[in-house]
Amino acid sequence: MDTLLPSLQILDIANCQQVESFPEGKRSAFLRRTSTSLSTLPIKEFQNLRSLDKKGLQLLTSLQLLSISDCPRLKARGWDFLQYFAAGVPGSFHGCLFPKASLHLIHSSCALNWLSKIPIEITDESSPAWNKGRIHYTNATKEVVEAYETQFSKDMESFLFSRAQELVVGGLLVLFVPAVPDVMSNSDTFTGTELDILGSCLMNMAKVGLVEEAKVDSFNVPAYYTPPKKLKALIERNGNFSIKRMEVLNNQKKHLILQSSSLRSLYLRAVLEGMIEKHFGNEILDELFNRFTHKIEGSSFFLNPETEKLIILFVLLERNN
Repeated sequence: MDTLLPSLQILDIANCQQVESFPEGKRSAFLRRTSTSLSTLPIKEFQNLRSLDKKGLQLLTSLQLLSISDCPRLKARGWDFLQYFAAGVPGSFHGCLFPKASLHLIHSSCALNWLSKIPIEITDESSPAWNKGRIHYTNATKEVVEAYETQFSKDMESFLFSRAQELVVGGLLVLFVPAVPDVMSNSDTFTGTELDILGSCLMNMAKVGLVEEAKVDSFNVPAYYTPPKKLKALIERNGNFSIKRMEVLNNQKKHLILQSSSLRSLYLRAVLEGMIEKHFGNEILDELFNRFTHKIEGSSFFLNPETEKLIILFVLLERNN
């Protein structure tokens, strides 16, 4: 078994009723042999655990996540902060990232509008949902919109299932979700209009041979802005959570508006540059965003805070039993 220890990454320890201090003795020696590989250490159901050996845990140089739950007698000297843990880990939030039932609170901020992937049918020339000449579902056919909606529904189901696995019963999931009002289309928002304009800039560049038109037809932005009613229905259908609160945040729009064409262009470039460069290469970036800047220059739509209709939903969910 010792030969396997240098490769051990996750060690889940539970239901050790007699342990009063951790790690100690044989357990400390065991952990030392995993010090360069062990990244995740959940400790659960130590009913008599009263203290933690700070020096022993500091030997775990690769440790990224230490979670402690159901240890009612734990009073660790100098470890008062262990009542609360914060962790950031690499990986997609559309799948599981943490050990089962290891978290009491999860927060996601302005991320769920990003899809896990582009719906395959919108780049298929034989599909009714082929999104030719556009880079988003804004002002596209209903088939394109439905393809985005379907992918968002799949992603939300996967997200909610994964978070339900990671949360303890009664744990909280706090979400800030970019959305559109129930009675409004995405084309009425800054984001939808900007993506339409950016797509038209790409098509203009294709007409003069600066990019291949086929490249434009195969490029789509993987973002979907849900109406609140749809999100509520998806949460209820999932069944793992109770909705404790769901409301629109009171955004101060004047702080969200970048009141010059160059600032708007820089903002959009910061968001999309990575995916555009990956698809087209970096040679077109300056030309593309220069064209975008000129197209929106002097537009009253982008200079008026009242024209931005995108909303942020605050959603508080509790893990069901």
